[in-house]
Amino acid sequence: MRKHRKLKYTLIAFLVTVFGISLLAKYKPKYYVNGILTEQYSEYIENTDDGDTSLSIGTFNAAILYSKIIGKKYFEPTPYTNERLNILPNYLRDLNLDVIGIQEIYKEEDKLFLIEKLKNDYPYSLYYKKNWKLGAGLSNGLLFLSKKPIKTSKFDLYNRNPLTEKLMIDKGILAIGILALGKSFVITNTHTTVGWGLYHTESDEANSIRGEQLLQTISLTHSFKTDFRVILGDFNAGPDVSEPNYQLLLDSNFIDSYLLVCSDGCDDVTWHPANKLNNKGHFPDSPPQRIDNIFIVADGLKDLEIVKGGVILKEEVLKIGNASYSISDHYGYYCILNLK
Repeated sequence: MRKHRKLKYTLIAFLVTVFGISLLAKYKPKYYVNGILTEQYSEYIENTDDGDTSLSIGTFNAAILYSKIIGKKYFEPTPYTNERLNILPNYLRDLNLDVIGIQEIYKEEDKLFLIEKLKNDYPYSLYYKKNWKLGAGLSNGLLFLSKKPIKTSKFDLYNRNPLTEKLMIDKGILAIGILALGKSFVITNTHTTVGWGLYHTESDEANSIRGEQLLQTISLTHSFKTDFRVILGDFNAGPDVSEPNYQLLLDSNFIDSYLLVCSDGCDDVTWHPANKLNNKGHFPDSPPQRIDNIFIVADGLKDLEIVKGGVILKEEVLKIGNASYSISDHYGYYCILNLK
């Protein structure tokens, strides 16, 4: 009994130590131009008209999450990570968007794989990395791919997160500044909590944590002195799920871009329990939901119009044996902005 108790307290002390030391590490931007790591942002760019008439922006939760022990995967919530990652560059290339914010690309080697494969299509890419890390070794999972040079960036860890996420993942918020349409934009990439085993995703506690994460995301976005402000990502909240969190964004003067471009009842979803990649039973009681989205500060729509948008990457393009699967358990979303 004493041995078990001692082992328990030793494990707790180890986890607390790892977490405490991890907090001391610093996050640094990794900015790539044409696949080459560079120390400088493209700050030489003047705020002038680049000749473009539109800016296309997309968001996609790639669900490339796994951990290994001695080369063997022991944690893979969404299956076929290798197979899905290998075909992902082709489909991101075909989207031909100006900026894509990606979530759940947790391993640096997987980020670098995408950056290398897409360096001719999205020559500017950025993520943040801790200078060292103990524990599970999972990063924040956020990545930007861009056709536009990245002028500046910021990364913040979430102030509040479930303990399971704190110990496993450096979850936070990644924002970049770019110039497009002769104007300055901040585009913020966020991926709020799903509860991670401690709380049901729509529980009061999960909604409370998620609400604080969204307020922090909004605050970081407004810290940029730009002409236009955009927030994209996997919000784990929408008009029919965790509605208080979705409403928080609307009450904070952000517009749901989908509602300005949708048709046929506006009932598209970006996550569905019937997706074959969810057959292992993740969140089986959750309804179909539109939780991957792009929000734009309402004031910006005085000068911008959203001319097109919709759900993307829904097709079952991955063949495994006799079965077909989509690229992720989430679908993506994009919108196109024009100056009025």
